[in-house]
This record gives sequence, C-alpha cells and structure tokens, in this order.
Amino acid sequence: MKSIRIETETNSIIIGFDYDPALVSAVKRIPGAYFRKESKTWRTTISDNSIRTAALIAEEHGFTIPDEMKDLILKAKASQEEKLKFQTLTDAEITIPGFKKDPFPFQRVGIAFGMQVKRALIADAPGLGKTVQSIGIVEALQAHPAIVIVPSSLKLNWKREIEELWTSRHAIILSGKKVTKNDILGLERFSDYADYLIINYDIAGDWLEALKAVPWKAIIMDEVHMLKTHTSIRSKAVKELAAGIEIRLGLSGTPILNRPKELIAQLTILDRLNDIGGYNNFIYRYCNAHMMRFGKRQFLNIDGASHLEELNLKLSQTCMIRRRKEDVLKDLPPKQRVLIPVEITNREKYSTTELDVIAWFRERAGNDQRFLEKIAYMNTADRAIEIERHQNSAEERARRAEAMVRIEALKQVSAEGKLEPGSEWIDNFLVSGEKLVIFANHIHIQKSIREKYKALSIIGEDSIEERQAAVDKFQTDPKAKIIVCSIKAGGLGITLTAANTVVFIEMGWSPGEMEQCSDRVHRIGQRDSVTINYFIGSKTIDDDIYKLLEKKQGIIDSAIDGKEIKEEINVFNELVGRLLAKDV
Repeated sequence: MKSIRIETETNSIIIGFDYDPALVSAVKRIPGAYFRKESKTWRTTISDNSIRTAALIAEEHGFTIPDEMKDLILKAKASQEEKLKFQTLTDAEITIPGFKKDPFPFQRVGIAFGMQVKRALIADAPGLGKTVQSIGIVEALQAHPAIVIVPSSLKLNWKREIEELWTSRHAIILSGKKVTKNDILGLERFSDYADYLIINYDIAGDWLEALKAVPWKAIIMDEVHMLKTHTSIRSKAVKELAAGIEIRLGLSGTPILNRPKELIAQLTILDRLNDIGGYNNFIYRYCNAHMMRFGKRQFLNIDGASHLEELNLKLSQTCMIRRRKEDVLKDLPPKQRVLIPVEITNREKYSTTELDVIAWFRERAGNDQRFLEKIAYMNTADRAIEIERHQNSAEERARRAEAMVRIEALKQVSAEGKLEPGSEWIDNFLVSGEKLVIFANHIHIQKSIREKYKALSIIGEDSIEERQAAVDKFQTDPKAKIIVCSIKAGGLGITLTAANTVVFIEMGWSPGEMEQCSDRVHRIGQRDSVTINYFIGSKTIDDDIYKLLEKKQGIIDSAIDGKEIKEEINVFNELVGRLLAKDV
C-alpha cells in the first residue's frame, strides 16, 4: 500500500505505506515529517519545500501523485522562481506613504521582496541600507507595533533612522535588566503611544514576559548572526518572542559566520528551516554531519560545510535576498555618510568634566566683560588698539591655548565613552570580512583601538618608514583588516583603497580635514561606493561639533557653487558659545 493525499483543511501532506526501511529513510527527508502511530501514516505541513521533496520521493518509489498535489507542485515551483527573480531585479514599483527619502532602486527591490516573503533574511552587504529596507517593509505592510532587536551600540541609531526618515513615527528604547510592574503595564499600552520599540539582545530575555504582552505585528532582528547558537539565552528568548509574529525580518551582511550550522537558529526563528529541508536534512546535506568518537563517547559532528552553492540557491528560493556593492554600484553615490549616535559609557565623568569646562569659560567670559567695561570710555580708535594689545598679550595667548586644551580634554572623555559601543560596532563589521579604516584624534584613543585589534596604524609616533609599511600591508595583505589613523597624520598623501568603509571615532575641527581623511579611501583606484560612519556621543560635545561642521560645510559648498555667503562660522568660537549657553 502506497499513497499520498493532501488535506487542505489541516494544511497537511499525508503519506501511507507498508513498512520499508529505505522508504522510511526517504520520507524522513521531507521537512517536518513525523509518524502517527494511530493511523500508521507520515505527516508534514504543506510548504513549497515539503511539496517538492514529497514529489521527488513519490516519483522515486512509485507513488501515485494526486491531482491536487500536482497543482501544488506547479504553484511551489512558480513561487520559488518568483522569489529567485528578486535577486537580479534592478528596481521595483512600490509606494510607501510617509517615507521622507526615496529608497535607492535596489532598496525598493528589497522592500518588495520582504512584502511578499514576510519572513525574510535581508543579507545585503554592509553599507547597502538594510535598516531602511526593513523599516520600509514594516511601513508598506503597516505592521505596527514593531519590535526591533539590535546590538546595544545601534539602539540610538535605529531610533534616529525611524524618526528622521518616516513621517509621524515614534520609537522608544528599552534599557536595563530590572523590569518593574510599571514597566509591564506601560508595555501593555505600548501601541497607544509608539510605533517601534528598540531593545538590545543582551536584555531581551529579562524583558521577555513583559514583551510578550504586546501584540507585535513585526519583529526586526538586526545583526541576526548574533543568534547563531540555538542554545544561547538570547536565541531562546528571541525565538519565544518571535513565535506567532507574522512579519519576521533578520538582517545581516554575514548570516553564516563560520559554518552553515550557524544558520539553524536564525532559520528556526524565521520559521524557515523546514522550507530548507528541515533540521535533519540541513545538517546532513549542508553541515556534512557525521559521527565522531572522543575517547569512548560518540557524538554527531555538524561543524562541516557541504553543498554550499545549493544552500545559497535554496535560501534565495525561499527567504533570502543578498546583493553585494558591486551588484548595485550604479545606484550608489560615490560617498555615503552615516551618523551613528551612541550612549557613552562614562556619563558621570563626562558630566563632571563638562561642568568644570563651562565654569572655566564663564570665569573667562567674566574677565573679558570687565576688560570691556574698563575701556568703554575710550573712543572707537583707542578702544580697537587696546583690544588688539590685549589679545596679543602673552597672558591672553596662554588663556586661548588653555581653552583649546580644555575643549580637547572634553572631546577625549567623550571618545573614551564611545570605545565600548564603538568596539561592538567594529566587531559586528569585521564579521563581514571587509577592511576598515578608523580615524581618531587623541593618541590615547588611537592606541586603545590599535591594541584591542592588533591593528596597523598611521599615528603621530610612527616613523615615515613605519607608516609606509602599514599602508603597503593594508593594501596587499588580505589578513590586515584594520588600520587606525590619526586625523592629522593619516589625512594626507596616502592611499587606503583596499577598504570602502571609514569610521570616525572622533572628529576634527574642519570639514576640510575630515574630507581629506575620507579621501584616503575614496581615491583613484576605488571601485566601490565609500561609506563614512561618524560615531557621535549622545548629549555630548560631539552633537555640537557635528552640527557646526555640517553648517560650515554648507557654507563651503555655497562658495564653491558661486552662491552668496551670508554667514561665516568659526567652529571653536561657536562651540564655546554653545557651552556657555547650557543650563547647568
């Protein structure tokens, strides 16, 4: 007795046959297949992959395939071909209300793919805007409220992206591991006052029960490769939270860090593992599963890799879209600038330092005011002479030098507070296997990064010969992934086109020197679009410096374009003015 039947009411494929070891082994290849003792039949859920696998087994073993299954086979094939088509599409016609910025054509394709697939792995290379695409999918499907789970260093960046790019959208960030009753009551009313909730992986387990009280319509998991171990606390928490959520989006430029087995947890959370053949099929087909002996104990080793091209095809046919920069280069601008706001880890030290700096400048402002009052009786010409004499005095020059030292000290404290979240971002980036150029201003910050990553460097203490050797190694050695540069020493005369991503841990004092630094990567010989990332310490001097540099760049651009300049700006003086205006 051999039979296959389809039950649409229970969404099941039912297979019956007299016991045959070879046939049992074959049926186990069907994703999700299990045996029912009472009916002595094998069952599995209808999906594109289960239909296709069941059809192959039926053909191999002489089953009669019912007409309704033939229809499903055709539909499954058409569905796979439709999903595969997205990998090479160059644009898609979609309209998303409320989007303030037109997505690039390839990003529209990614959004259209996610709208169709709903449980998708967005695996574009770094710098191609997976954040924009995932939010675009949620917005296009109106899947609110949505929860976004990210590394802690990216929480502020996600909030900024959501609220700056989308009209009338509000995002809330969850922090801390201690969950109170009021927190739970607040989350139960979450959709009344916000559209997106952002939380980091490390605390998702602590908030799990409270989060489950919200009727989430979508879940976005950024850097989803952080869920590579299905037994980890974070993977279990996210899996439990994602169960039942219709829209599930995993984002990662490198979903497989070392071995195909690392996809198992991700695909399980996306509810896509059965579409790829199920657990047993996955480990034997793609992880080269085999028994090994350790002493007297035997164990199943799934650390291997096999049939990777087939795995990539199956992922593309079911749930994954992946484009590299070279695939979409025509759509990208030569340079992309990305602002990454982060919470500094030394807030108390920063606040104390800032108060000291403000107090010093206010005392200086008082002295200046008393000097002006002292010469107020003079005529205009004599007053100008006295002011010039005062400014050129040794005492005043020393005060100006000390002013710069104090501002630089405040900048350094902010930079120290960015090292930990910055390192988390760098760690996630390095998973991609790509190279990275890091710029910083203070020697302490430069050395900290160099030491942590055993990186190459071009900093003030390096000799000319050492700098050239570092450049040559970075440009030619595939294993040399990071070079740390001083904004001053690394801003001129070198070529670092082996990378297409730049990070500024700190910023300089003019748009020109920042541009010179990024142009070490964006030079003749660079074939890719260059992504320039600026780490900004939230509620620190960084905010003001970035805004002033942006303002100054606008004036420079106007001058280059031949437009009338109505305003000049001195970054340092305006920065001091902003510090003095703070309410402390």
